[in-house]
Formats: sequence, C-alpha cells, structure tokens
Amino acid sequence: MNCCLVIDISKISLKIIGITLRGDKIVTQEIHRCSKITTMDINCEMHLNIDKIVKEIKQALVNINQIGYNVKSISVNSSVSVPIFLDENNEVIRDLCVDKSIRTTYYNKVINELGSAYIYRKTGVSFSDHSIICRILMYKDIYKDEFNKVRKIVSLSDYIG
Repeated sequence: MNCCLVIDISKISLKIIGITLRGDKIVTQEIHRCSKITTMDINCEMHLNIDKIVKEIKQALVNINQIGYNVKSISVNSSVSVPIFLDENNEVIRDLCVDKSIRTTYYNKVINELGSAYIYRKTGVSFSDHSIICRILMYKDIYKDEFNKVRKIVSLSDYIG
C-alpha cells in the first residue's frame, strides 16, 4: 500500500505518521514515536540529540517496510529552530543546545555589548534569543575550536530531509 510519511520533530519528541488513501478516505496512523531526543550535559544544559533522531527515523523506515507500506513521499516538520552545523563530510559537529536559559544569558551579553540597532543594521534581521543568528553567534563564541570546522549550516528539517 502506498503511503506518505510525516516526520514531526519537537523539542521533546519525534513522531512519524503514515498517511494512506483507502477508497475515498484519508487514513493516518502513528508509525513510530520517540520521547527522549534530548540529552543533558554536565552543565545541565539540554541538547538535541541529532544522532538519535536519525537512528529513530531509520528504525521507523524499517518498521514501515515490515508493515508493507510503500513510501512515496516524506515530509519533515520541525518546531525546533536550531541550526545544524556540518563539517566538510556533512557530519554533525555537535548536538545543539535547546535550553532557553543559556540562550537568554548569551542574548543579554550580546545586546549589552553591541546593541540591537547595530545588529539590525549589520544583519537586516531582528535579534532575539530565539533567532538563528543568536544561536550561530552563541555557538561561535562558546565553541570556538569546533566552529572553525563548520562548512555548512542547515536547518533541522533540511538535514533530516
């Protein structure tokens, strides 16, 4: 049976839903769910575990084949707006911090040093603790050696896709 997959990633869980057409009805079925896609580091900061997400998706694809579905398309939806930093081999350099407290601290530091008007003039975007540019600058500042290895920056949805 032909099926379309929806991969839904939030900060706390991963769901994979199969959508099929049976007669004139659209049927959705949860194929796979994983609730622990974040890890805590020694500083008690929460990090998105990209390797686990990829592993869970691969396992779900095996399960889908065993059920007998023929996957025709895959859609990736993510409410997680973290940049994924890749090296020259397209490997993830490190799992990303999704903990709000560290972002807020870093955001306040940058705003105090540079000012939001300066950042807007230089980048053309509003600067907030949720913005991708804040996360990139935070990563560059906190993980200087690793940042030198970055060759691509993509969204989570693009990386999974």
